[in-house]
Amino acid sequence: GKTHLLLAAVAECAPDAGRYLALDRPLPECLGLLQAQPAVRLLCLDDVDRRIGLREFELALFDCFNRSRDQQGTLLLSARARPSAEQFTLPDLASRLLGATVCLLKPLTDAELASAWTARARQRGLEPDPAAVKWLLRHQPRDFKSLIGTLDRLDNAALAARRRLSLPFVRELLQG
Repeated sequence: GKTHLLLAAVAECAPDAGRYLALDRPLPECLGLLQAQPAVRLLCLDDVDRRIGLREFELALFDCFNRSRDQQGTLLLSARARPSAEQFTLPDLASRLLGATVCLLKPLTDAELASAWTARARQRGLEPDPAAVKWLLRHQPRDFKSLIGTLDRLDNAALAARRRLSLPFVRELLQG
């Protein structure tokens, strides 16, 4: 959900006005990306919490934060959980990030997952059987990324077999 929202925010920007950086890469690469980051209106940094506590990373992030602020840009950061002040090595960075507006994302309910998955299937021209969707949510990984991967697989198989996403077809494909 976090990554999806960051990418959507960048997509809403004018061309070259927004940038997304995933920080789930090796530390030297993260540091290089943060240090070389040109000024943009919106900079989205994903998985910031993976590196909190590493002084070198915090210095690069603090510098990036200041450059963005000086250019009147906006930083949008994601983390699995809100870091505590004790996790930071740089108190100035901690005060800035902990003073920022926080939006908490909650997992989707079963009904919301089913609705979102069905909507994605319909965008592809598929009309899934509600019983198949219900079965899918009981027998497949429930994170949305995995569910979309399953939809990709089902979409290709349905196209090749010229079948609809009925419960028997979905079960046959995913259990076999």
